[in-house]
Amino acid sequence: MAVVRGLIAVALLVGFYLLVIVLVLVYAALVVGVLITGQVAFQPTVLLAMIGLGVVVLALVRSLVRVSDLAPEPDGEELARPAPLWELVDELAGLVGTRAPDAIRLTMDANAAVVEEIRLLGLVGGARTLAVGRPLLAGLTAGELRAVIAHELGHYARGHTRLAALTYRGSVALARARLAIAEAAGADRITRMYAGLPFRLFSAYAWIYDRMTVGPRRRQELAADAAAARATDPGTTAGALRSAVRTGVAWADFEARFLAPASTRPDDPVPAFAAMLADPDYRDALAAAELPDPEPTWRDSHPSLRARVAALARLPARAVEPDRRPAADLVPPPVARTRAQPWRDWVDAASARIADELAAPLVTALGPEPTLAAVLDLLESGGRDRIATRAAVTAVIGRALVDAGVAAWSAPWTRLRLIAPDPIADRLDAALEDPSAVRGLRAALSTVDIDAVLAVPEREKPPRRSLFPDAPEASIMPVVWFVAVVAVVAVLVSLSQEDDEPVVPVHRPVFPTTYYVPPLPPYQPTYRVPTFDIPLPPLGGIVVTR
Repeated sequence: MAVVRGLIAVALLVGFYLLVIVLVLVYAALVVGVLITGQVAFQPTVLLAMIGLGVVVLALVRSLVRVSDLAPEPDGEELARPAPLWELVDELAGLVGTRAPDAIRLTMDANAAVVEEIRLLGLVGGARTLAVGRPLLAGLTAGELRAVIAHELGHYARGHTRLAALTYRGSVALARARLAIAEAAGADRITRMYAGLPFRLFSAYAWIYDRMTVGPRRRQELAADAAAARATDPGTTAGALRSAVRTGVAWADFEARFLAPASTRPDDPVPAFAAMLADPDYRDALAAAELPDPEPTWRDSHPSLRARVAALARLPARAVEPDRRPAADLVPPPVARTRAQPWRDWVDAASARIADELAAPLVTALGPEPTLAAVLDLLESGGRDRIATRAAVTAVIGRALVDAGVAAWSAPWTRLRLIAPDPIADRLDAALEDPSAVRGLRAALSTVDIDAVLAVPEREKPPRRSLFPDAPEASIMPVVWFVAVVAVVAVLVSLSQEDDEPVVPVHRPVFPTTYYVPPLPPYQPTYRVPTFDIPLPPLGGIVVTR
């Protein structure tokens, strides 16, 4: 039955090619017919139809051209032989019964994947590449990494034929076709008027295709998990599943809170990410957080995490000594970029940036030339609670101490700590609680060379607004160029025609924008991490330590 479904999937994929070709031929016949009709060639309704359908056809042709390139070469640095990771991959390839990949690339994703070049609709295979994310290595042990790689190689072992890979690629091709139509429809109102029928046509086609292939692809994931369990043991494989999901969530958190807001990039962000994972407070918060495990839809090619762990629990257990070495030890450290900021300095800059964000409201409230004396007066008057939070006052005073070189900020993974000398730290804590203790804080600060005027944090300029804020960036230029060419041809031809009575265009309903476009599935991912983050504890203010 699986072979029959696979052959039907191949026929449907060929039908996808034919369907796009038929639409192109129909549109070409429409254009030719319009150009030879004479005076009525460029009536408004016909011109709008040519533009709208032309953009849709152009988007479909682009998706058809790219269908043979659905598994591009992964970005990243290629790992040279010899290396401990190469030895592990060669060993696992023999255990699962497949040939080793031709190359290993270390990427900046918290994931792992195997990519194979295929030709002639998957009938001819080519070079294989194993992509392993360095952030993933930072969060796994060597034993868990062994299970991850065995899972990936299991996709190409016995029972995972090239026909199964082809059905997967067909699903991605149809998803890209629908996405191309949706992007074209979202770019302008003219295309939206004529995109409804092609979109529904390809959606129905994709529904049939996915119904025929989603079952075999889910069984393929469970078979790859079983191959990983044979290469290690079911308990280690289940632990690798959970650890990979946690690492993916932590990497997304690291990117959102530290990489994205920073104006500079570190020479290597992975050591900074590893330092965050090693922080005891962050490690405990991540371990206590509930793993995201949404119930998969019928189109999802991966079973839920619960289902995969339950399937592993039914396999016979094996007594295997766990390898608790850090997985990052299996690859050599990358060559740091000489012009980039060292990652330790980058972490210090991130702490200073967060302190500036906490201090900004209070510094702004103090006027154009805020002073440290004004902050102390505010504390002594007992008005702190009405104007600023404890964290804001600590951030303002802490900035002055750090600039003077007598204090430092801790790494801001869970909360920001001001590390100050004992006398200042004690008296700052007391002053934050009791206004009468501000006099002692003044005396302690008088022994330090601190600037009287506080620096005002610089605010980044907001980005310029786009002329097309609702349109996907990748789809704007093809639409603009196509409309421009059609408009020029329309003007030239209309000038050569005699004037005729204008025709009122027929009203056509606007194609609704509430259509659903399923996301593109990644190519053979090991562990799919949902796009939302698990709730982690927010930044817990500032703590003064000594």
